[in-house]
Amino acid sequence: VELLQGARSNEWQNRQCPLVGCLPFVASGGAQWPEFGHGTAARFTSGQRSSGSRRPPHHDLQQQLSTEQFRLYRNNDPIGTEVAGGLKNVMAVAAGICDGLQLGANARASLLTRALAEMATVLHGLGGRQETLYGLAGIGDLLATATSPLSRNYRFGLCLAEGLGRQQALAKVGATVEGVPTCEAIAALGQQQQWALPITESVAAVLRSELSPSQALSQLMSRELRCE
Repeated sequence: VELLQGARSNEWQNRQCPLVGCLPFVASGGAQWPEFGHGTAARFTSGQRSSGSRRPPHHDLQQQLSTEQFRLYRNNDPIGTEVAGGLKNVMAVAAGICDGLQLGANARASLLTRALAEMATVLHGLGGRQETLYGLAGIGDLLATATSPLSRNYRFGLCLAEGLGRQQALAKVGATVEGVPTCEAIAALGQQQQWALPITESVAAVLRSELSPSQALSQLMSRELRCE
């Protein structure tokens, strides 16, 4: 069972997810480890998505892991589940920057809505199914990771908005921030495939110290107007 999330710079360049096809199941959803795992351990109610193509063992896994407090849903889209699980970390960094700049609830809602559309672009390009985004692996995981101070990626974005550099922000978080290598990987892949990924590209520019968080915001807001 794969419990990993995110990607490094060379892992998605062949337009394939790093572990899909090597392992039978991928787990993702609104109760990610370690930032939200303590809630599951403390028996707080939570749900998660597992994905796999082998139905009998996958059904058995669902039955064995589900409890009164932990509900495991299943799908057969491991590519979409893994892509969504990696990309939501990038969007959580963006959400942390947004909140750190004190832009308000409307701005964050707009950001996360467009983040979902951007995730759909990558997911479609890598062969995942768009409906996966509307379950726990997509919007559920995105909302949990991009709105909670327990999220390492969200906290990292807050630190960037405070004016800390990349290494200073990583040191302050004091834990792995998967959104950093994932952002670099997806930004490079997006350029290669000519995908429009404005949020990812803006976060990548902040990580490279090419733009400040406020400059990245201005860049996003000055893009050509278009239909949704």
